[in-house]
Amino acid sequence: MSKTRAIIRSCNLGCTVLALVVNITPPLFIPLRNAFGLTYEQLGRLIMANFATQVTFDLICGAIIDRIPPRVFTISANILAFTGLWIISLAQTLFPAEPYNGILLGTIISAMGGGILELTLSPIVNATPSQKKTADMNMLHAYYAIGQLVIVAITALTVYRHPDRWPWIIRCWSLLPLLCALSFATLSIPKFVPEASRQKLRHIIRNPYLIIAIIAIGLCGGSELVMAQWTSTFAEKGLGLPKITGDLIGCCLFAAMMGIGRLWMGFNGERVDLGRMLLGCATLLSAAYLVASLAPHPAISLAACAIGGLGASLLWPGVLVLSARRFPLAGGSMFAALAASGDVGGAIIPWAFGGIADLTSSSRPLLQWFANHNFTLTPDQIGLRGAFLIAAICPISVVILLKILRSKKLNPLKP
Repeated sequence: MSKTRAIIRSCNLGCTVLALVVNITPPLFIPLRNAFGLTYEQLGRLIMANFATQVTFDLICGAIIDRIPPRVFTISANILAFTGLWIISLAQTLFPAEPYNGILLGTIISAMGGGILELTLSPIVNATPSQKKTADMNMLHAYYAIGQLVIVAITALTVYRHPDRWPWIIRCWSLLPLLCALSFATLSIPKFVPEASRQKLRHIIRNPYLIIAIIAIGLCGGSELVMAQWTSTFAEKGLGLPKITGDLIGCCLFAAMMGIGRLWMGFNGERVDLGRMLLGCATLLSAAYLVASLAPHPAISLAACAIGGLGASLLWPGVLVLSARRFPLAGGSMFAALAASGDVGGAIIPWAFGGIADLTSSSRPLLQWFANHNFTLTPDQIGLRGAFLIAAICPISVVILLKILRSKKLNPLKP
């Protein structure tokens, strides 16, 4: 195996660890809610804490990422992920009076590792010598989707058969970051951009193209994470389907479709118009949100959630590639700014989704309006469907921002 491919494959494994950190708790939402009496807002707070921590570490490490060897970051990140997962699994033992605090603490510590991985993996791939940067970047993010699919499927099936064994599921998954840390420990990773030629972030941060890209990737992150994190709960409480159906058909098909889109781009990335593909994906994701919230039949809503994975597939890595093409000498600091924005969206929007679901499901005037119009929907169904409808604003806004990025005003050399 060549040195280049070894680095790329370790980064792919690292992206699988990132998928583990982000997606291990959502399949456990209903068991945790039933066991500890948690609200939708508290479940959404776990997502917000995860991504808020990632944002914090994006900003902290972004200031020094070009000065410290990348291998230090990647090994430390995996150790943090391992530690946080074990704290989550021991929450009932460490925090018997309030296990939620242990789950929250473990989420924060594992998210520290996830934030560092997210910050370093993309610039490592971008800095590794290769003739197919677009393909490598999309393949990297395809491993996130593949990891999400495998993690959600195995976790959901195990919880379905043994709902009280969720701590042991997490402990078994904690072996993955240990393996990844060992993989990076054997590699020598090149620096991102030589100091003499690197563009400082402060010199490009006011560029309109980068500003719009930063806003767009924040909305992309939120749009992807709402559907990825809330489909299981939406299927059970919002559509009245069995939890295992929501996990396997909704969440897993969402991840599978996202992986298919990124794998396809990984093999064809140098031969397609990336900007046009991103517009098509954002439009498809917008339609998926609207259909999921308004479709009269649960199967149609669940299918829309799954198809939404194809729409979300290229958005985050695509915006990274567009930015890297526009600012090829920006180094890791630009990736840190983009990752921070994506994590802000991934923190705030899914948390707000949970808050909106709580508000709408407990709104007496709204519930009375549905009753007066003979809608046979439960408060949970009204709340979750309403939250999906409002969340559609995010991918629709991405469509508008991508059109601006493609405009001649921001691309003066574009024919």
